[in-house]
Amino acid sequence: MKNLTQFFLSSLILLVLVVPFSATAGITAESTRQEQFSRAQSIVNQGERVSSRIAGLKTQGEREKDIIKVNCLNSKLAQVNANLRNAKGRLDALTIELDLESRRQAMTVMDVLGQKFQVLNREAAQCVGQNVFEPGIKDDTPIVACSPKCIVGETCKLVDNVSKCVSDIADPADVPVLAPPPPTSTCQDSEYKGSDGACKKVSTCPSGQYASKVATATSDTVCTAVTTCPPGQFEESAPTATSDRVCKAATACPPGQYASKAATATSDTVCAAVTTCPP
Repeated sequence: MKNLTQFFLSSLILLVLVVPFSATAGITAESTRQEQFSRAQSIVNQGERVSSRIAGLKTQGEREKDIIKVNCLNSKLAQVNANLRNAKGRLDALTIELDLESRRQAMTVMDVLGQKFQVLNREAAQCVGQNVFEPGIKDDTPIVACSPKCIVGETCKLVDNVSKCVSDIADPADVPVLAPPPPTSTCQDSEYKGSDGACKKVSTCPSGQYASKVATATSDTVCTAVTTCPPGQFEESAPTATSDRVCKAATACPPGQYASKAATATSDTVCAAVTTCPP
C-alpha cells in the first residue's frame, strides 16, 4: 500500500512538471513561427516598394524619352518582379504546417531575396544617376526609426505620429499631366485638310478649265482657263484635265506652193506645189 501511494505521488509530481513545460514549448514554437512569417512578410513588402519605385523611375524616363535609362530600369524591374514572385511563393509556403528545418530553409531564401532587393534598388538608382543616401543623417527634424529599414529612394518620416517609409518620388497625383495634342483627323482621298484643320472636298475644274495645280493633302486644286488659239494658229495638242491647250502658228505656203488644204482649228495648212503648164 505504501509503495502504491509513493508511485501515485511520483506520477502526480511528474505530470505537474511536464504539462507546463509542454505548453511553454508550444507557445515558443508558435512565437517563432509568427516571427518568421512577420519577417518574411516585411521582405515581400520591401520587394513591392522597390518594384513600385523602379516603375515610377521608368515612367519618368519614358516622359523624358531617355531610352538608356528606360532600358536599364526595365532590366532591374524585371529582376525585382521575378524575385518578388519567388518571395511571395515562399511566404505562402510558410503558412503551411512545415517542419522546423523546412521553415529555416524558407527563411534563408527569404533573407537572400531581401538582400537582392536592396542591391537591385541601388542599381536602379545608378541607372538614373541618383545619389544613394542612407537614413540617419542628422538634421533639425525629429529622429524617427522605421522597421524594417527603408529601402534606397525612401525616407523614414513621421506620418500621423507613426514612423513610415515614404517614397522620394512625387505622388503621380501631384505630377502635372500635359494636355494631349488635339486629335489628328485623316481626310479621305477626295478631301484635303484646310488651314482650320477641317477636311474639305477637293474642287473639280469645270468645263473650259484645267487643273494647273493638283490638290495635295493640305491644299485644294487650282483651276485655270484653257487657252483659246488666236487667228493664224491651230491646236497642236488638245487640253487635258491637268494640262493646257498647245497652239501653233499655221504654216504659210512658200513661193511655188499653194494651200491645198487650209488650216483649221485643229489642223495645219497643207501645201502643194503649183503646177507648171507645159509648152
